[in-house]
Amino acid sequence: MKKPHHVERFSSFIKDELALFLREELAYKEGMLISLMRVEPAPSEGSIYAWVSVWPDGERDWVAKRLRLLENKAKAYLAGRLNRKYAVAVHFHVIE
Repeated sequence: MKKPHHVERFSSFIKDELALFLREELAYKEGMLISLMRVEPAPSEGSIYAWVSVWPDGERDWVAKRLRLLENKAKAYLAGRLNRKYAVAVHFHVIE
């Protein structure tokens, strides 16, 4: 099933903004690669689910802990970037 155009545009905007947020807020260790793979809004568009890939695999748990700590800060960041009445909750998931 194809997504409506406004959902695709919203997802693309959120992905770009979250990539900038992660670049600013997440402390990278040398030699680490973190990639924002996919962003999907919940059907109500009140929550965002973001899937992140981490290399090397040994750093996955470290990144997952940091991302959980940054979820509320990401919500505040997006609230400042979006012109919406309600803030969007952000949920990060690290891909295995």
